[in-house]
Amino acid sequence: MSTLPSELIRQTLDCLKAISDSAEPPTRAQQRLREVEAADPGVRVDLLWDDGGDGASWHYDALLRLPGGGTISLSYCPDRALPWPLRGARRFREGDLLRVNDNVMTVGEAIGRLDATFADAAVGTRLIDACLVQEELLRHPVEVSAQDLQRAMDAFRRTHRLYSAEACRQWMAQRGLSPTQFEALIAEHAEVAALRRRVTAQQGFDDWLAGRRAAARIEWFWHDAA
Repeated sequence: MSTLPSELIRQTLDCLKAISDSAEPPTRAQQRLREVEAADPGVRVDLLWDDGGDGASWHYDALLRLPGGGTISLSYCPDRALPWPLRGARRFREGDLLRVNDNVMTVGEAIGRLDATFADAAVGTRLIDACLVQEELLRHPVEVSAQDLQRAMDAFRRTHRLYSAEACRQWMAQRGLSPTQFEALIAEHAEVAALRRRVTAQQGFDDWLAGRRAAARIEWFWHDAA
């Protein structure tokens, strides 16, 4: 058995305490944990989280996947909070549709992704690919400029023939998307475009996705899904 990464364990626990005490949201918490992970490239560190039901508090758990096999689970619980095992680390809600590795996609999120990004693939594959892309963006974020966002918006409106503000409003209303959700969708398109550029510098994007898909742990929650 390989030696346990004691220093990485200590740094991970310190990070969990820091993000818990400062009430960091998941995106920022992921970034901080990536900085810790970089100290030991041989160990993959994944972050799980559960919201406190108020949209402002989070409980985090870190999984250290050892190169020789096996996983170490670490958790920090502040005073007067409920420890992770008692909260249900794998509690799924009615709106959850799909889990790929540790990333859960809801039905609402799926609706916003069906019309674009992976238009040449079957619906089920497109949703799985969307989860894999989101996982990669969480682990290794990309920089998106205001120009990137504008280009993504222009391309999206051309693709869907949304040539007026009214057409955009109708498109969102038909899909139950709020303006905030629509902006998040456009931002995601810009991030995916940036990720494509980063990946294709090394290999084809479709080949990259196929490799990730073949290695992923996939679980559908909706029995009628693909």
